[in-house]
Amino acid sequence: MKLVESIADIPNGDLQDLYRRWTALPRGTGGSVPAKKAADAAFLGVLAPYCKFSSLHPPFRIRYDVVGPALQKLYDEPMAGQYLDVLFDPWIRKVVQETYKTAHDEALPVYERKGFSTAWKKIGYEYLILPFTDEADGAITAFVTCLFPLNKETVWFDDWKNAVDATPWLNG
Repeated sequence: MKLVESIADIPNGDLQDLYRRWTALPRGTGGSVPAKKAADAAFLGVLAPYCKFSSLHPPFRIRYDVVGPALQKLYDEPMAGQYLDVLFDPWIRKVVQETYKTAHDEALPVYERKGFSTAWKKIGYEYLILPFTDEADGAITAFVTCLFPLNKETVWFDDWKNAVDATPWLNG
């Protein structure tokens, strides 16, 4: 995972544009990150289908409040209203929670690209997590995460599964 401190930290053009829009938003109380009321569909623009809005609940639980339709197809299970810690297995949960915690603690966006190429196609994803603050006290209480598959042909959950199934060394 990489803390984003400049546009150069993000290789994806669409995510660069989103980061630019995030940096241009008025800062919330405390001044470190934008207020969560600025995180709306207009802010996301054409990326909205690939994004999810999440909120932070004590002690440090992430709830997915709104999930874009493109992401919903990729995950293949209802996510809106669900907590991260009930959706994923323990290993994935730990990694994802640590990434959100880093964005929270550092008050900076986080970018990551995970995947590899095979003889058949690319398998993996890249994402950008953007923190937002609560107007009342300046605490970071919300996130917008935009996630893209590395292969544009990956649209449905079964596309991920089939790509992994066709890669013997992943299944051995």
